[in-house]
Amino acid sequence: MDSTAPLQLVFDVRTNPGDVYTITVPESITNGTGVYTIGDSDPISAATGTVISTTYNTNHTKTFTYRFDSVASVAVNINFALHNNYNAQPTPIAGMGASSKSITWTYAGQQLDPINFTQVIMPVMNPQAVTRVLPSSSTYKVIYANQDYVYQFSVGETDGIDGSADYATGQVNSAVNYGTTIRVPVPRYFTLDESATAARNGFSDETTITQPGGASSDIVITVPKGSGRQYWQNAEPYYFVGQFKTTPPLAGEKLVADGPAVVTQTIVDPQGQERTLTARAPAWTEYLRSGDGLVPCPSGSSECLVLSINGNNKGEKTANNLLLDPARKVPTLNFLGFSNSSASNFTDVELTIDVPSGFDATALVLPNATSTLPGLTQYRYSITLLDGTTMTGVAKPGDTITQTKDSPMRTVKLYPNMLASGAYTDRAESCTTLVSDNADCAGKSKMYLQGSLAAKYDDGTPVKGGDMIKTLFTITIPSVRMKDPQTGELVTFTQTVSNTQQVVLEEQLVAAVGTWGAAGERQAARPQERGLPLHDGERRRQSDHTVHLRTDLLLCAAVRHSLQQRPVDMAQQSWRCDRRSGSDDVPGG
Repeated sequence: MDSTAPLQLVFDVRTNPGDVYTITVPESITNGTGVYTIGDSDPISAATGTVISTTYNTNHTKTFTYRFDSVASVAVNINFALHNNYNAQPTPIAGMGASSKSITWTYAGQQLDPINFTQVIMPVMNPQAVTRVLPSSSTYKVIYANQDYVYQFSVGETDGIDGSADYATGQVNSAVNYGTTIRVPVPRYFTLDESATAARNGFSDETTITQPGGASSDIVITVPKGSGRQYWQNAEPYYFVGQFKTTPPLAGEKLVADGPAVVTQTIVDPQGQERTLTARAPAWTEYLRSGDGLVPCPSGSSECLVLSINGNNKGEKTANNLLLDPARKVPTLNFLGFSNSSASNFTDVELTIDVPSGFDATALVLPNATSTLPGLTQYRYSITLLDGTTMTGVAKPGDTITQTKDSPMRTVKLYPNMLASGAYTDRAESCTTLVSDNADCAGKSKMYLQGSLAAKYDDGTPVKGGDMIKTLFTITIPSVRMKDPQTGELVTFTQTVSNTQQVVLEEQLVAAVGTWGAAGERQAARPQERGLPLHDGERRRQSDHTVHLRTDLLLCAAVRHSLQQRPVDMAQQSWRCDRRSGSDDVPGG
């Protein structure tokens, strides 16, 4: 059966009054969807007769009964919905392989010659060689000994429904799995971290990944009957976390596993007999570098350690904008993030936040503990306040470090105990376009610099509209080097990023209100913004790079910014906030 083509069963007959025909179609499989689902029959006219359908769950068939009341030539279709490898299936399918099926039919109670066909459900496996993903082997061909790295192994298995290799799963496909064992020979010295591997995979079934023989022995993936994933479940490959435990070589070394990875899977055919499927993947290969490496990034740059910084809310064109509402007790001044895509683990990282004059920074929220920050269990910190006070201590991931005196933070230094190869926080960006404390960011693993906008700078001069306020974020690693971009000489590894935000005064906040007609191409991509552009609090947009000193006219600001750069087809009407009365006057509204 070609499950890529439409399927219909055509019933074409010359009838007489009193004729009764039945057509019985078997289901594809007895415990779920399978290759096809039996649909409905085309209707026949009331003057010609009737058709009814009955599903029999005990023998997994569907019967169509046609009763005719007149002489007629009738041609109707029984329709089938065909499925492909994407569709959800039972775990596992009952009856893999070739099965003979018969469509039976009767006239006046007498059996007529059946229509026979063969259905084949046979999975396709295409396992791939183990590859390194953190850091990517395409970026870093060689790695260090004695540091944890993350690898992946993809089985590439379909459920066999449509006979193609489409919609293959990275893990064993649960639709066909009656029990699977995968043995992955490892390059010499490799040692699996079983607990970190389990955390990285986060299995919700009974799958296990172990290395029973310890270092240099095979990794064994055990996937019991019904475990695994199907394509519609967005199944990722299997992940291995581990390291090559050995003395760093004096020169680079190529390591190759003793043999291919072997997937051995049991399936059960329609006759109830167990059968074995076997597939192989190329041997795992890795390259160790010598132990004298001091430059972590390719070409000596700093690009393999990435910092990110952004402001309180994100605008339409950039995520660096900030519209600050100082009446909120704990708004977010800046979001900050970091990542290490190098092949090295670092234990001497220094992260520095230079908080600008004009920010009343009161707290710093640390990234949550997640599997993307392996080994990072604490941060030493040293924080200097405006009055010269130095705060020191140790904090855990997810902690909030709060000022100990009523003086804003000015320099924040953090010393994470580990920044592992492949480690990363979420990107530094707001979770809303609104003036917000960013509660919607709950669960995100990144840093939050919290506080409010000060009325005066540190030297006592007032903060004014149009002022630009810049926050700096720096990473320094004393143990490694990078090439100076100007001289090309090796210098201590340092990288700095910044975020600049603009102050807007309340008297500048004048809005225009209008309507527009049919949405253009740009609006069609944002259907939530069609219609009258006077949005409620959940739908306002802010302009880029703005800091708000006062809050009583915040609605005016939001409306004004929501209308910026909008096409207006009808004449606009001006709308100005009345500061004295606290009301909004909308002429002609």
